[in-house]
Amino acid sequence: MTMDQLYLPILLILVVAVIARIPTAIRVPTARPAWFATLIAVPAFMTRGPIIPIQTLDAWMGGENIIFLVQSWLVVFAFWGLAEAAGTDITSSERPKLRLWIPLLSCLAFTIPFFLIPNREGTELFFIDAHVNDLAAIICGVLYMAAVAGICARLLIRLHGRDAPAHWVFRIGASLVIAGCVLWSTAIILDHTLSLGRTPIVWMYIGFDILFYPGVVALALGLVAFAAQRAIRQLILRRRVAALQGILTSRSFTIDENDRPLPFVAYDLMVQIEDLRILGAIRPTVEEQRTLDKVARWVEQTFPQVHDITTS
Repeated sequence: MTMDQLYLPILLILVVAVIARIPTAIRVPTARPAWFATLIAVPAFMTRGPIIPIQTLDAWMGGENIIFLVQSWLVVFAFWGLAEAAGTDITSSERPKLRLWIPLLSCLAFTIPFFLIPNREGTELFFIDAHVNDLAAIICGVLYMAAVAGICARLLIRLHGRDAPAHWVFRIGASLVIAGCVLWSTAIILDHTLSLGRTPIVWMYIGFDILFYPGVVALALGLVAFAAQRAIRQLILRRRVAALQGILTSRSFTIDENDRPLPFVAYDLMVQIEDLRILGAIRPTVEEQRTLDKVARWVEQTFPQVHDITTS
């Protein structure tokens, strides 16, 4: 099965994922960058022609390969959203700070030389390759790859010091994408400036495919691993909150209504239990004390910011 044949099933999966993740994106701020990346990926794949041929799409836009520019913008924003999701601390309940100026400036940088490319008529699937003799096309292509590679490099910087398995998957994916971008940029520059013949250049383009697309897959797998990690974390949280609530309800104490994120609920319950114990109203059993100790260690190690926020 070729990549072209995979576009339609991948598109359908993305559409289902976008719709299914809407409630989570609304409820959980840190889940929004991943949802945004998936949302942008839908039109990015649609412009590859799985439903409407590229020639038709480009004809609607004037027939001057504007479709390449649209694809490039969508790819940059999808990578940006994916990188923001990968670099977001999933233990935080704060709204992530999205720096939209990064993809906007990156896209503007390669949009300017795009409109300086002469004779853009005639839809080309590989637009830059077809205009490799034009300096403006080379600048456009290099700046496009630089935008993607720069976003991935920023992701690697943000992941410094994080050692979760998903973070290593992201590091591998980002490194492969950067290597692919460098190789493709080198290929079009050499193709433009030197007469090496088509064989070496073709192998460099093949090398780009070998590096870039597995890198994208690795980044997507990293997001899947993060989603699984989030689901497991929520399950553990619910169980621990239920255990804390059980300590109070078994002694007929009232539990205050709390609509805050689960880690804060767990912390508040622990504070309530500790206050009652100081007053002599609660004497935890050996088993309950084990539960309290376990939850206390877990909150301090996994959510150290909870203490800072709730006591400020």
